[in-house]
Amino acid sequence: MTESIPELQPYPIDADVEGLPYCLGPDGNIAMRDGSRMGYDSLKLRKGFVQYENGFSKDEKAVYSWGQRIMGANPATFRVLSRAFVTDGNHVWNHIGKVKDADPTTFAACDSGEGNHWGTGYGKDANSVFFSPGDLRARRVVKADTRTFRSCGDTCLVGYDDYFTFAQGSSIPKAKRKGWRYLSYSYSRDEKAIFYLNSRVEGADLESFEVVPVFSSHKIGPAPLARDRNHYYWCDEIIDNDEFGAKFWIRYAVVSDPDDMPPIARKLGWELENPIVGRK
Repeated sequence: MTESIPELQPYPIDADVEGLPYCLGPDGNIAMRDGSRMGYDSLKLRKGFVQYENGFSKDEKAVYSWGQRIMGANPATFRVLSRAFVTDGNHVWNHIGKVKDADPTTFAACDSGEGNHWGTGYGKDANSVFFSPGDLRARRVVKADTRTFRSCGDTCLVGYDDYFTFAQGSSIPKAKRKGWRYLSYSYSRDEKAIFYLNSRVEGADLESFEVVPVFSSHKIGPAPLARDRNHYYWCDEIIDNDEFGAKFWIRYAVVSDPDDMPPIARKLGWELENPIVGRK
């Protein structure tokens, strides 16, 4: 049985909650908290207005995705299932549009969703599994078994069922379900290889490979880092002698050893910039 995912709760325009997108502007209407320009259909503050952390909002007459009206959505029954999926009981949407062929009577989120603006994540109904890539319409996950499918949470990009493994809504090429397990930050492994999303990490040593935490002051962190006894990695790329990738390691890697960095970084005399480094 799939674990129930808590729905996002509505907040009024004047709610003092970190992460909410909207606030009351100087003219008494809706404004963006970050000061950016708001457009489309919902500048005017109407009766019954509430907002959600993922940019959806509604009033007594309509539902909106980042200010753009969702045609046909019923505000009276509207619910935000995750950062990626919403429903009014008659249809299911992500931020971009209606989820084709989704059954709203059985649809549920498989994870909390991820994303500062467009929500990524998995959802499923009684017949199919769906993936929301964020800035595109959600699509059906081919081969996924809706009965046994699980999202790995974390980045909300990787999932699995009893038969296959998936990343970004597609099966992971050459990954064997037997012995497969999720690591973190979109890395996974089976009995023979390490994978980052849908790509095999070439040259990775299974015995010593480990994902390295990254520092970020934002909810959505930077791309992931890893290492083994032989190499340093940024996503699926070896960065031992790559200045660009090594600079990323210097800036974000959370490690306690000040010399734990790609060889090119040591050669150039760089120092780790992360303020957490060295703390227990």
